[in-house]
Amino acid sequence: MKKLARVLIVLAPAALLAGCSSGPKKGESLSDIRHNLTPGMNTEDSRYVDVYNNLSIVHNDNIRKMHGDGLRAMLLDRPSRMSPVPDPR
Repeated sequence: MKKLARVLIVLAPAALLAGCSSGPKKGESLSDIRHNLTPGMNTEDSRYVDVYNNLSIVHNDNIRKMHGDGLRAMLLDRPSRMSPVPDPR
């Protein structure tokens, strides 16, 4: 029991002195705030996540349209006349 008390007496002041740092965290200094007032925004009205989501949607749409254009260019997009789906052409 005396050994535990000695260890606590030695470690308690060290733990109190090393507990917290007083400097600002990254991005919290005044110069960091002045440099980038809206750190979470990528464009005027969108966050980085919103921009990446939009790019993914556009990329997916472009790929699907490119496949459709290729089929039309090779004249393979004409369905059978017996198709149950009406053809608008």
